[in-house]
Order: sequence, then structure tokens, then C-alpha cells
Amino acid sequence: MATNDPPAEGLSRWWRVVGGLSMNLALGSLYAWSVFVAPLEKQFGWKRAQTSNVFTIAVVVFALSFILAGRLQDKLGPFRISVIGGLLVSVGFFLSAYTTSLNYLYICFGVLGGIGNGFGYATPIPVMAKWFPDCGGIWWRVRHLRPACQSEPHPELRVAGHLQDSGLHLPGDDDDRGFPAEESAGGI
Repeated sequence: MATNDPPAEGLSRWWRVVGGLSMNLALGSLYAWSVFVAPLEKQFGWKRAQTSNVFTIAVVVFALSFILAGRLQDKLGPFRISVIGGLLVSVGFFLSAYTTSLNYLYICFGVLGGIGNGFGYATPIPVMAKWFPDCGGIWWRVRHLRPACQSEPHPELRVAGHLQDSGLHLPGDDDDRGFPAEESAGGI
């Protein structure tokens, strides 16, 4: 039986933070799907609606598997679930490189990648919140740092000052009503 009990105080629990942040950044590759759309459409003659379905399938499967992974994490432990997630995402990406049909891509990227992302994302934040009860809501803030880091390739989002000048909120900032920026209309 696996345990989700916090590790002993000290450096050991901080290595889990590094691993969790690294995993969140790597799993963000799901959101890079748009990079593949134009080359796939050009090479195979697929339409935008067809290639967009790949991402839709991945996100729906991600959401459903996230719930399953949370339940399994309580039984198998966070390490096993995160490894399963990482392996599924990796296998999904690897197999997607050999696609010749939409259905194959739907299964590899959409289903395998979606399940892998669900399993991978289900681990870091809940575990960190349990292992760091002394840090309050810091893990909610760390979770919101990931999308900001992943938006880095977009020049218009690189400098925090530009975000503030444009009226957008930085992740974790509260809007005028006290809601986190992600829940408000102007949030990232």
C-alpha cells in the first residue's frame, strides 16, 4: 500500500518540488499542439477541424483521466502515477511521429497523450499541498506559474510590464473583485 504521507523535514521534500515543477513544464507540451497543426495539414491535406479534433480529444481524455489518476494515486502512490503519466505522454508523442492517418493520431496523441497528461498533472499539486502544510497556499501560486513560463515563446507575453500595461493580470494576481486572474475575464 502506497503512502501520501509527507516526508521527514529537510531537503528531501524540496526535491519533490523540483520534480513536480519539471513535470508540470514538460506536460505543458500538450498545449504546444498548435505548433504541429499547420505542418500536419500541409503534409496530409487534413482540414483544420480534423486536426483540431486531436487536441479536443486529448483535453477531454485528460480531464477524465485526471479524476481516475487522483483515485489511483491514493492506492498506488504519487510516484507510480506520475511515472505512468510520463510514460504514456512519451509513448503518445513517440508514436505520433509515425502517423499516417487521423485515427492513429487521435489514439496516440489524443488518447495516450491525454491519459498521460491526466495522470501526470494529478500528482504534483495535491502532493505538495499535503507535504508542505506549513507553506499555506504557495502550491496554488506555483501551479499558476507554469502557464506563465509556458507562454514564454510568445513575445507579447515575455515581459511582466507588458502584461500589466495591456490590462492582463499576472498568474496569481487578484482582479478588482478579489477573484484569481484565471477566473476573471481578463486572466491568462
